[in-house]
Amino acid sequence: MKNYLKLSAIVFSLLLFTSACEKFKRIPKTGEPFYRAQSMKYYFSNELGDDLLIPEDSIIKPIAFEDKGDSLFFQSRSRIDYDNQLGNYYWKTGIFGRQGYINYQFYIKISETDVDTLTVKFRYTTEGLVGGGTYANIDKLYYNETLIRSGENTSSEFIPERIFIMKDNERTLVSVEK
Repeated sequence: MKNYLKLSAIVFSLLLFTSACEKFKRIPKTGEPFYRAQSMKYYFSNELGDDLLIPEDSIIKPIAFEDKGDSLFFQSRSRIDYDNQLGNYYWKTGIFGRQGYINYQFYIKISETDVDTLTVKFRYTTEGLVGGGTYANIDKLYYNETLIRSGENTSSEFIPERIFIMKDNERTLVSVEK
């Protein structure tokens, strides 16, 4: 009888372990592209604090793109809007990824000689989704290696609304405070 209970406990433990690991197996690594909307606004200025996104001046027009080795794929889900509260223009873009890949990087073309990088670390889940499927949470987001968003503590996720990018000749300084 003791052997039967031990065997039952082992089988039950294995079933629990297998079902716990099953949710990680359900996230396919297909590489299919996806787009995540996000609320962050990127403000570009020079070292004097002058707005670089004024449409009439065309100083810079950021463009998000992927480098596919032999070709570039430009993303079309970006826009420039005006912030009445700050009195500056801002650039807004979605976050792009590939299904199943945790780390993903895409680029921001600022000018012919200036290209910045957005690097994202995703956390996938299949739980709590109506109709099934997979959801990609943005766990960490970096602009030129500067952490600008962190979702380690999901109850109080750090999501700044404004990101300030100061361009000074060859340097790019990134901050969540003006």
